[in-house]
Amino acid sequence: MKIFSIIPPRLGGLDLIFPLLLKLKTQHPNIKIEIVFMDNKAYNDLSRDQFLYTEVKDCADKIYDLKPHKGGKIRNRFFSFLNSIPLFIRVLTASNPVLIHSGLEESLFNRLLSKAVRMRSGRIFVHLPSLHITIGVSPPDRKYGKAPDMDAFLYFGDADLAYLKNRKFPSFIQIGYPRLFSIWKENVLNKSSVMVENELRNKNFSPSLKLVTVFVPSTVENVFNINELREWLVSVLKILRESFPEDLILLKPHPLQKMEVVKDVLREMNDENISISFLHAGVLAASSQLVVSHHSSAIVDAMGLLIPYIQYQRFTTHWLRRHPDGSSSLKLEPLWARNENDLRKCIVKALSKDYVVPNIETALKHKENTSMFIE
Repeated sequence: MKIFSIIPPRLGGLDLIFPLLLKLKTQHPNIKIEIVFMDNKAYNDLSRDQFLYTEVKDCADKIYDLKPHKGGKIRNRFFSFLNSIPLFIRVLTASNPVLIHSGLEESLFNRLLSKAVRMRSGRIFVHLPSLHITIGVSPPDRKYGKAPDMDAFLYFGDADLAYLKNRKFPSFIQIGYPRLFSIWKENVLNKSSVMVENELRNKNFSPSLKLVTVFVPSTVENVFNINELREWLVSVLKILRESFPEDLILLKPHPLQKMEVVKDVLREMNDENISISFLHAGVLAASSQLVVSHHSSAIVDAMGLLIPYIQYQRFTTHWLRRHPDGSSSLKLEPLWARNENDLRKCIVKALSKDYVVPNIETALKHKENTSMFIE
């Protein structure tokens, strides 16, 4: 059997679905996995994450990059068309292929590819394009376009059903949260220490240094803007340095974050024991004493591995205008700091012997299920 996975735009889309592909390949080595990048930025960003890059290369039998930058819009479309021909040929020569994608509304490309899959008596499954924590989140109030052809929509946890209740999909099947799959967590834990130590050596740090990791959030104008990020970073780094005077602080940037503001803050801090890392979030979290971030799906990478996680966030008026529910991540019960004094207290609590990281799999009602792919 061949599985064709259309990766959502952004590297986070690959990070979302790849643990599922890895599990299928590990349990059923004869399955062929073919990964399709529709967005060249995600494809290019992959090489910066050495862990994910190696895992993908080892797991995938073929990788397509359909949209390399070649010039103008017309020229890009032409090359995208040329690059997609081998994909259609592979689908049309496969027996009972399986297509997985995140196109929640019908597009020309997905419609044509789906027709090719159906011509070969194949199956089609659709999933969310990013890892949403939907507990308590109201369904979007909007009109939707035509739903794509599919056998079923794959959802992560029970809360997704309420979030997606307005969508007209033929059926829903729970797969669980791929980044919480046991095989994925074991893989991350087994490889974390070696990968982190190698990175520290390459950066001329002692591999014996203790780590604290900051997942740098993305910015969206009028929601969480650049100036707010700058203030947030300065505040986080100041308090962490107070609490961990001898330890290494690693900043893991969001894939969409413009790096200028991060580099500016580091220049201002002038601290040789603060560095930037593009290693996978799970790999960094697994080797860290503590992770600090803002509202972020990376909470799953840390708390899923039972690493203490502090959500450092104050809800502004403009944040609540976009997110009336505040932050669904708080439903997973991370340590929550609204100001610097809170952050200091959360750090003390996280490092205490009595603190136990909440089991997020229970809160998310996570259940692993890949049976729909195996006939």
